[in-house]
Amino acid sequence: MEGDDAATAATGCDQVMLVALVLILGWFLQAAGKIIHIPIPYTGLIFFCGLLTGILDFYGDLGSISSALRVWIIGNETGHGGNSKGVDPDLFLFLFLPILIFGDLFSGDCNRFLRGTPQALILAFPGVVVSTFLFGLFGRFLCKWTFNLSCAFGAMISCTDPVAVLAIMKKCGVKRRALNLISAEAILNDGAGIILFTLYVQMIHARSMSALDVVSFITRNLLGPIGIGVGFGLVALLAIKISKRSKVLITTLTVAIPYLIYYTAQFKLNISGVLSLVIPGLIVGLGCEIFSGSELHDYIGSIWEFLEFFANSLIFYLSGVLIAEDIVLQESHLRMWLLLAITYFVSLGIRAIMVLLFFPLLKRVDPGTSPKECILVWWGGLRGAVGLALAMVLRDLPSEEKEGGQQAAFLMSGIVILTLLINSSSTNFLIRTLKLAKATPSEERILKQVRKQCEDRMHTIISFARNSNYSPLDEFRMSFRTTILGIAQDEGEILREKRFRFMLCMKRKVTILHNHLLIGDLSCHILLWVLQQHALRRAGVEMDIWSGLLANICRAHVADGYNSCSGLQKMIWRKFLTLGSEIAFGFLAGHAEARSALKGLSGGSEEILIQESLRDSSRAAYFLNYLKENAPAIIKKLKTDQVRHTCRWYSNKQILAFLANGVLEIKDRSSILESVNKSCENIRKINFDLGNNIFTPEQDNQTDLYPFGCAMLLEEEEVIVGDTKQEGEDPPHMLNVMDRSSVPNSIQQIGKLPEVELT
Repeated sequence: MEGDDAATAATGCDQVMLVALVLILGWFLQAAGKIIHIPIPYTGLIFFCGLLTGILDFYGDLGSISSALRVWIIGNETGHGGNSKGVDPDLFLFLFLPILIFGDLFSGDCNRFLRGTPQALILAFPGVVVSTFLFGLFGRFLCKWTFNLSCAFGAMISCTDPVAVLAIMKKCGVKRRALNLISAEAILNDGAGIILFTLYVQMIHARSMSALDVVSFITRNLLGPIGIGVGFGLVALLAIKISKRSKVLITTLTVAIPYLIYYTAQFKLNISGVLSLVIPGLIVGLGCEIFSGSELHDYIGSIWEFLEFFANSLIFYLSGVLIAEDIVLQESHLRMWLLLAITYFVSLGIRAIMVLLFFPLLKRVDPGTSPKECILVWWGGLRGAVGLALAMVLRDLPSEEKEGGQQAAFLMSGIVILTLLINSSSTNFLIRTLKLAKATPSEERILKQVRKQCEDRMHTIISFARNSNYSPLDEFRMSFRTTILGIAQDEGEILREKRFRFMLCMKRKVTILHNHLLIGDLSCHILLWVLQQHALRRAGVEMDIWSGLLANICRAHVADGYNSCSGLQKMIWRKFLTLGSEIAFGFLAGHAEARSALKGLSGGSEEILIQESLRDSSRAAYFLNYLKENAPAIIKKLKTDQVRHTCRWYSNKQILAFLANGVLEIKDRSSILESVNKSCENIRKINFDLGNNIFTPEQDNQTDLYPFGCAMLLEEEEVIVGDTKQEGEDPPHMLNVMDRSSVPNSIQQIGKLPEVELT
């Protein structure tokens, strides 16, 4: 018994390790695709890896991998090393279908799905019925299967998964009308196809069902998911609202709810678990964005992208292993390969018949469609992971249907790979040939206006940065107080806590500067590490953050060595001084932010912290002043980089505003961003003036820290991201987030500055 338990435990560990290896393999293939251009989607590549693994497993023993494969594979009774039934088909579908269906709805564009639903309903339900019947005739007369198995194959092959095509269409800028139809059709097709597939599989097992049973089954599976979906969706919406924007709680809900819905519908109520996921997926996706904000919605969306990556990788890999077994064991290889080629062309023909049959209706249903868009809808009907998951179920049919089920599963896997290799890779060519991505004259005018507004904003920022009357070296006339107030004995603990909060505030400011690329990665990490160490260990003593690591990096005398060297040594010193200037700039900004926040605290120790902060930041100001006098090229480069990044950030923000307001479409963004990035790179050629003023540590005015690149304007984003807008208030606008009286006249008159040529 102990030996059996050890073998079972080892097999369980092997299963988990197989999943980890498949994920690593998927990562490697996708990472390789980012380095070198691979026209084949990664799912196709991982399928071929599974194919190779299956062949090697048949002719030799792969050890732990072989034993793990026979546990994962459905209905596997023949592999090398012994017989094994494999995972239960219902368990296999229960594991993967909620991820594939709910993930598409949550991570996708819900508005796009809703806009495409009226037309997609035509293709998904009447269209799938027509497609299933035609494939039933094909399987019955050409493949010599039973009619039930033929129709189950037709329902299975009707499930589409156009993820790869949608990515290409978005990149090429295809009209959103076609995008809406294809994305909505894919989800509804899966629901309708799985209902019919389940019906015919039940008929295969039960051998006979009355007409009343069939009508009852279809009616229950069409109407039941609506009630289940609405009920669970509203409960999930309430739960999200109660979670108060907690990432952990909301992520837990979004992952657990799909499985609960699918289990309740599929196994307890005997209705379609897939269709039951559609309405909750839409409700949870929209509700999460409304009650939790777009930032949290994107965070949870990234988790669902990983889950979809996990499901697709494992399904395609296991399908490759099974196809390898079919190839090796198949007695009539030539017949099956010929049948696969015929099935591919028949599937294209049947989908063409379906689209042509319903084209008059699609053209009349809002928003309508064109013949060219219908051609793209026809060609973009790829098959994917849902079809492969259903194909594995056909391998577990009764003995009299066993051979036909394995043939149908082989053909389904082949169709999935052929559509990935042929349809997906040729979609870009089809879009160019049909001229579906060409902008209309009105769209061109809008794009031109948006480009002009971005250029005007960049001219304004650059003009401000070139104005020597207001620069980052402005002299501030705040007096440096030398008197230090005494500390009462009972205020010691309060002062310690305020020092700790002071450093946390500095960390926040450094993070903001890093997010806007005003300081580099290494500078940010050094500052954050130093601040963290002082906050945890030295909050009880006088503030002296600069001493130690920061002082050793920001050595003023290095500038003298920089001017006297050349070649490689000069390049190394330049990198070192650039790092020091970024650290000193972020250090001054953090102190100023913390002093500003300190003014809102009550108590008698604020003046002490202010004096400590001014003393500490004076050494950073001295370092920057020394660089300005002895190595001005370093400061000029820092200023130029900050201007460039500020222009790029503000242009991106303006483009996002136009996208949110509906002025632009997603397909327009790439062309405008390309123009903006080109203009931003031309900023490197501008020789900015540093002015004649000096840095001082007394930079309490937030606007006075940023004229390197007008980054003061970036504070608006922090108000928006932080969601500080109160109910009933208007959203913040540029320069409205700070007191205008504190802004120098040179900023308020910014519109009068001359334009700067960028090209």
